[in-house]
Amino acid sequence: MKAKKASFIILILSFTCCTYSLIGQTNKRLNRIKKQATKEKQAPGLIWYTLQTDNLFESVQSINWLDINLKKRQVDLLYDQDSLRTTSDFAQSVNALAAINAGFFNMQAGGSVTFLKKDGATIAPNQADLKDRNSVVIRGSFVIYTNGMVGIQTPLEEEVYQSDRSVDDVLFSGPLLIEFDDPIALDGTPFHQKRHPRSCACLNKKGRLILLTVDGRTEKAAGMSLPELSTFLDSLDCDFAINLDGGGSTTLYLYGKAPTGVINYPSDNRTFDHQGQRKVANVIVVH
Repeated sequence: MKAKKASFIILILSFTCCTYSLIGQTNKRLNRIKKQATKEKQAPGLIWYTLQTDNLFESVQSINWLDINLKKRQVDLLYDQDSLRTTSDFAQSVNALAAINAGFFNMQAGGSVTFLKKDGATIAPNQADLKDRNSVVIRGSFVIYTNGMVGIQTPLEEEVYQSDRSVDDVLFSGPLLIEFDDPIALDGTPFHQKRHPRSCACLNKKGRLILLTVDGRTEKAAGMSLPELSTFLDSLDCDFAINLDGGGSTTLYLYGKAPTGVINYPSDNRTFDHQGQRKVANVIVVH
């Protein structure tokens, strides 16, 4: 019994160390790879980067991110508790410049399964089963304050957010990937360690918001594990970062880009094109 317990502890430690070894291994190499990204200014305070590479983490990767100056652009959270809609549909309904899919949701009935506050009103609580098992998808929060600033943090109690008048919008998601410039140690669960399409948000050292997608599940895009994603975000100087719903939900929208505004390669149709959007329950939009 003691031998089994010791083996288990060693296994957990090896996966935890994986995050830190990845973070520390590649600064020069990552900087060299990042220089391959194309950069395109879309509007004042909004820059689009796209990177296609076959030598990041010894894999082929397709990455898109938006760099947003929060002093020039406004960020909002949109939701629908009764039905599901594509990210592009959400964005176009409010004439948004950009959007990314956001939180985890009920794929059959619709609606957020994690705590959601919008314009000061609680729309959805954390589902009981997520709270009972302290699910990783409720271990972070994306916050929009009444002054327009954004926060990414270890979540407070739902009741605290409900009564806090300085907070307009809150969405629980997770796990947190980086906090106070330190990568968060992640255990060896498949959700963390297997490669999937990923969506995430981060605040960098300049206080700018980055919305980023990693494509996956095709021969042209491997996807990333969460330690790999943390490593890449660390190379973008992220002080705080949070994982959003990924997989087939991963979608990044940018106004005016043909044919639908989708600039990444959503995987819900298992094809490397811009047509595979999954309908979701909530999104983060940029005006």
